Amino acid sequence: IDLSDGLATDLERIAEASGVRVVIEVEDLPQSEEMKAAFGPEAATDLVITGGDDYELAFTMPPDREAELLARAAGWSCSLSRIGHVEAGAGLTFRRDGRPFSPDTTRSWRHFQGDLR
Repeated sequence: IDLSDGLATDLERIAEASGVRVVIEVEDLPQSEEMKAAFGPEAATDLVITGGDDYELAFTMPPDREAELLARAAGWSCSLSRIGHVEAGAGLTFRRDGRPFSPDTTRSWRHFQGDLR
């Protein structure tokens, strides 16, 4: 799924449509040093979670295929980041250092409404 409505919003959609829980490890979210310097570490994390990006994709795949995908992707001109996993349950959960983390996800973009939620 493209992340034009924000990581949190779009992963909530995947979880709901699939009847699963998506668990995101906050420390595994890619963030540039420039972004952290410009906004501060906490604000940068919030932006990664809630900001939309038309040029980023999120997808799920069986864990036993990860090594194969990474080997294929080694020659690509883009990088892949494993940011979490899917498990039994419902909804979207964020963890930081193995503990529950509750980011403010109310600022995600609502694509078809043309505003923030």
